Amino acid sequence: TSTAINSSPFTSSNEKLKVYPNPVTTEFIIELNSSKRSVYTIFNMSGKVVLMGQIKNRITEVDVSKLPSGVYLVTTNGKSKILYKSNN
Repeated sequence: TSTAINSSPFTSSNEKLKVYPNPVTTEFIIELNSSKRSVYTIFNMSGKVVLMGQIKNRITEVDVSKLPSGVYLVTTNGKSKILYKSNN
């Protein structure tokens, strides 16, 4: 028999996190399966926080038009998604 251990800190609840469109050019959507208020944080690949904001509904629009092209990490409520940003 084998036992699987889930050691990921990003899968601790049943809450689902979706980010789209991905890749993004100017604006993307954060969609959660609950409407509880929370905060999102966007990190660049150096680990620096580049954007934070409030989530007030199941669907939140986020403007990233001022961020340079690159790969970012979007986190909220212990969940995380990779976001690809391009200027095209």
